[in-house]
Amino acid sequence: MRRVYAMGICVTLWTSALAQTDETALRTLRTAKALNCEFEARVETSFQGDALRPRQLSDKKMLMFDSIEYPRARARLVANYRHLGPSANEVEVFWSASGITLVEGKDYRNHSFTTVFPVFTRNKGAFFAVHSVHTLDPKLSEPNGPAQSYGTCRFAP
Repeated sequence: MRRVYAMGICVTLWTSALAQTDETALRTLRTAKALNCEFEARVETSFQGDALRPRQLSDKKMLMFDSIEYPRARARLVANYRHLGPSANEVEVFWSASGITLVEGKDYRNHSFTTVFPVFTRNKGAFFAVHSVHTLDPKLSEPNGPAQSYGTCRFAP
């Protein structure tokens, strides 16, 4: 019985330490005024006839979010898109226990979502992030659909 009790205490302490680590990471992440994000792995989809065709790419994508203002729920996205060129747009900022989500696109534009998770990478220099683009643009030379990129974000100087 002592073993079960001791094991229960160990598990409780371990999960408490994990929760504190995530809470610390979230507090740290919430102090960001600017983030440099780098995405290297990407899954892109296209619609061909009746089929959805996913394909994995390894192209590099860089995004920078600056002027992050949590009280106003606003930030600015600076990016260089393949088919659009350089761009700077205002984005909405939402935060929760699962991280910070930055949403680009209102009105007529397609939406993209970047979520920065309160999880440090091994060297604790960056946070894991996912960038999702919810697009269907038949005007491009090769019609594309939704895509998701995986990478990290660091505090920008």
